[in-house]
Amino acid sequence: MRAYRSNNPLDPVIAVVFADAPRMSDWHALAEDGRASPRQAGVIDTLFEGKFSLDGRPPGRNFFGDYLTKQGIKQSWIADVDGVRVTVLATIYRAEDRRRVFDAIRRDLFGGVTMEKLSIAEAN
Repeated sequence: MRAYRSNNPLDPVIAVVFADAPRMSDWHALAEDGRASPRQAGVIDTLFEGKFSLDGRPPGRNFFGDYLTKQGIKQSWIADVDGVRVTVLATIYRAEDRRRVFDAIRRDLFGGVTMEKLSIAEAN
């Protein structure tokens, strides 16, 4: 795991975890994994849950969740890339940082993604 944060305590904190992914998880398991950190922080509202595809890669199971919690906004990204599960957890303390963090992870970390809302049946 690698965590990124600045010296300013109000700046976002981003943690990146890599793990072996011998097979694709089903949607329910991905959604539960993505909700775990926000639940620990006390979820107030689910702002968005969806799936995404990585630009230029074959379709896969990739989950994104955006949650308002008692500790700020939590974003969860889970992607299976060539047998490696990449999990990115972002904690955002200021509303104005939300879009900037989303765009940086989407564009700079994953190299571009296409988002799609997750259906209730897929997530539950």
